[in-house]
Amino acid sequence: MYLKEIKASGFKSFADTIDIELTNGISGIVGPNGSGKSNVVDAVRWVLGEQSVKQLRGEGAMSDVIFTGSKSRRAASFASVTLVFDNSDKYLNIEYDEVQIKRTIYKTGENEYFINNTRARLKDILELFMDTGASKESFNIISQGDVANILSGKAEDRRVIFEEASGVLKYKKRKDEALRKLSKTHDNMARVDDIISELNTNMEPLKKQSEDAKIYLEKKEKLENVEIALTVNDIEKYNYEYKYSKEKVSELTLSITKMLSENSSEQAKIEAIKNNISKLNSELYLKQQELVKVSANAEKLSGEKAMISERSKYNSEDVKLHDNIISLKEKILKIESQISALNKEIESEKSNNKIIGEKLNNTEIKLSEIEKNKENLNSKLNQKLREITAQKHRREVLMNSLENNSSLPYSVKNVLNNPKLTGIHGVLGKLLEFEEKYSEALEVSLMSSVSHIVCDNEEDAKEAVRYLKNNNLGRATFLPISVIKPRSIDSESYETIKSMNGFVDIASNLVKYDTKYRNIVLSLLGTIIVVDNIDNANLISKKLKNRYKVVTMTGEVVNIGGSITGGSLKKSSILSERYELENVIKDIDVLDSEIKEIENKINEVDDNYTNLELEKNSIIISVNSNSEILKNKYNVLDDLTNEKSTLMTELSNNQNIVNNVITNEEEKILSLLQMPRNRRRSVMDPVMKKLAKDKMLRALSNVAYAKGDYEKEMEQAALKKEAKLRTK
Repeated sequence: MYLKEIKASGFKSFADTIDIELTNGISGIVGPNGSGKSNVVDAVRWVLGEQSVKQLRGEGAMSDVIFTGSKSRRAASFASVTLVFDNSDKYLNIEYDEVQIKRTIYKTGENEYFINNTRARLKDILELFMDTGASKESFNIISQGDVANILSGKAEDRRVIFEEASGVLKYKKRKDEALRKLSKTHDNMARVDDIISELNTNMEPLKKQSEDAKIYLEKKEKLENVEIALTVNDIEKYNYEYKYSKEKVSELTLSITKMLSENSSEQAKIEAIKNNISKLNSELYLKQQELVKVSANAEKLSGEKAMISERSKYNSEDVKLHDNIISLKEKILKIESQISALNKEIESEKSNNKIIGEKLNNTEIKLSEIEKNKENLNSKLNQKLREITAQKHRREVLMNSLENNSSLPYSVKNVLNNPKLTGIHGVLGKLLEFEEKYSEALEVSLMSSVSHIVCDNEEDAKEAVRYLKNNNLGRATFLPISVIKPRSIDSESYETIKSMNGFVDIASNLVKYDTKYRNIVLSLLGTIIVVDNIDNANLISKKLKNRYKVVTMTGEVVNIGGSITGGSLKKSSILSERYELENVIKDIDVLDSEIKEIENKINEVDDNYTNLELEKNSIIISVNSNSEILKNKYNVLDDLTNEKSTLMTELSNNQNIVNNVITNEEEKILSLLQMPRNRRRSVMDPVMKKLAKDKMLRALSNVAYAKGDYEKEMEQAALKKEAKLRTK
């Protein structure tokens, strides 16, 4: 089992999601102070169940581990960390080959735990990693100051470390948990004993209460039986009384029917009297109609004459009122036309305001989109700035290393740094140039020769050796230019292999150098053949009867004699640093161009934002202007409406005057028409009233007499009925 991957989002300084992939071996996380190295360790400890904020270098609540924001970034709403373990050896007691442990915390303080995307408890995670050496209690995670605390700590504290390392801690914890459960069980048993004792104490009173309850139930049953018997008796009594009352009602109904039949004859007499009165009234009405017809012609002639005289009196005033009414109606129509036109203008302004409002809304949406775009660009820019900072730091490290010969052996560095030694050209690795694609083949070909020191002659080499020996500075290999002899493949062998599959070239032909180093290069590389792969290398070696060293582009070697060397290749720091430096410089150039491109985009976004802000302000000014215009038009509309209301009131008043004039005229005419009728009534009404009064008095007298007889008979019948009831 080993930690395969670390994922974090919103945890402490990790605003963006980070993904760190680890291999089965030793991995290192390096970076300048404040870059977040310790936060990676805290993330691992946190996922494994750490509950102490102080252990995570925090203060206050656990929610402090959530990214709190910066000038350019908003605060995160949650923090989440995932650890991925390779469990192919089934070291963890779970059936999966890959185990994912995830912990999430929200601003509310709520924590969530997951094992392979399935919700779990903190206890499940602690038990899974217990005795594995990867739990939060283990000392696989050693923070700053932990070593000193362990050494200076108490024996009890150190014992915990030994228990965890030996696998005893799990069982100790299980023992402690079992003891806690046992103690809780003892407490529960004591409580049960108390309850039993209390129940025994209450047993006797409860028995007495039970006996009293039984007696109560028996008496309650008897009472219910008595109440049922009484209810049945009451029902029988009420049935008897109902039957008796029903018989009495029947007798009364017969009596009333008899009395009504006796009184029907009296009612017929009264109806006859009423018919007689009605007949007299009809005769009276006919006489009155004859009298009206006699005076009708005279009244008509007199009324027409009076009407003519009255109408001539009001003609002049009527004409003035009608002219005024027509003028008012014209004014009202004009105002109504103005109001209609103004309403259209108002509706048009409302429509314009709606269009402008939509335009303003669209502008605000565009501004929001630009802000989001800028935020994304700033995020990308910050990421690229971090990358270029890291690359520049790596460039400085590599340049210092190459300049100071840091990767060279101690002895070699001392020779190169001693100005008293003459004839020293430098190490071979720095005197050669070649394409990066040949680097692995040439590293294998040169091996340790890359750090050999090139010098002019033997005397220079001897002087340098004496210097190293006298000062006890170690050993070094020297390549005197004057002594080294060149070596090469014979022409026949070269002609044989140059057309074979996979042949690349002779190693000496793949490097560039000063001509004065030719013998040294040919001596080291002139007899080494470079091919594309191991299969072709083996074929070419056999073709040459294993007389030459054959090297592949990926670093495998078929040695002289036929032995094969291969596997993972540890690159020479001199050559690897040179090409790494070149790649880092290229990466820095690419990042510089990308940063400039992003900055240009940000500037363009800022320009667009400024233009949209100006457009937005212009729209707001337009909206305010239109609102003011609309307000003024509403004021004009109110004025016109008030004016119309005033004119309508005046028109109504004039129409009322006209109507009153006509009404007064008609009343006067009617009064004139009624004058002969009044005079007629003054003569005829006394005679007609006397005749009607005599007939009416006679009729009323007969009715009163008949009514008195009827009331007496009804009273006598009621007395007889009451007497019969009393007797019964």
